[in-house]
Amino acid sequence: MDDGVIVPDETNLTEGDEGIKDNKDPGYMAAVKADLREQYGDELRQYENINPIIKDYFELKAKSADGIFKPKEDATEEEVAKYKETMGIPKDAEGYDLGEVPKELGDRKDFNVWFKDMAIKTDLTKDQAKAVYDQWNTVELEAIKARQLEVKETDKKLREELGSGYDEAVANVGTILQQAGQDFVEYLDETGIGNDPRFIKAMAKLGSVVSEDSIGKTQAGQKGTPLSLAERMYPSQGK
Repeated sequence: MDDGVIVPDETNLTEGDEGIKDNKDPGYMAAVKADLREQYGDELRQYENINPIIKDYFELKAKSADGIFKPKEDATEEEVAKYKETMGIPKDAEGYDLGEVPKELGDRKDFNVWFKDMAIKTDLTKDQAKAVYDQWNTVELEAIKARQLEVKETDKKLREELGSGYDEAVANVGTILQQAGQDFVEYLDETGIGNDPRFIKAMAKLGSVVSEDSIGKTQAGQKGTPLSLAERMYPSQGK
């Protein structure tokens, strides 16, 4: 039977005068099918008449027409492309503009390539990707500032402890760093292990016995402003 046709057993009307007197439902509920009345009856009874229901329905319908819904798995390429365009998701990774990189973070070309690739794979909008990227930079900058402070504190402690022997100790550390190579320097820079004064003093002692005419001894006697311990061990963060 057509759903628009109301039959007696689909309404909440009760036969007999007593049944009609006990029926507290709004009058329009008589036109509601039994299964719908059972499912939505409590909510419908909050309305004294049907007009607010009609109004709410068409307002919701209008909002739905303007809404943006993620395509289903069987969506066409055109539907997916339209959705991404509306959301602000670029066509490819190069469509993201991450802005300028803070100079303190150095060269981030490889990281930026990875980040953009991750952003496009997870359907981040341009605004979302920029916000995440900026927050990431903020966290890294805060970590660098903390490392710089730690390095300066270590340098200060060693100056106080070594006194006049500080410059020679720094030169001896320089001997070890040059012998160990750039990879070792970068390892110290990345891990922060060189912030332990005990480690630095051990390197200074080792440097003093490497060679009588070591690079460190020569540097200790150089004219001009010598590099600080932080500048030797953390070239990218010690200044």
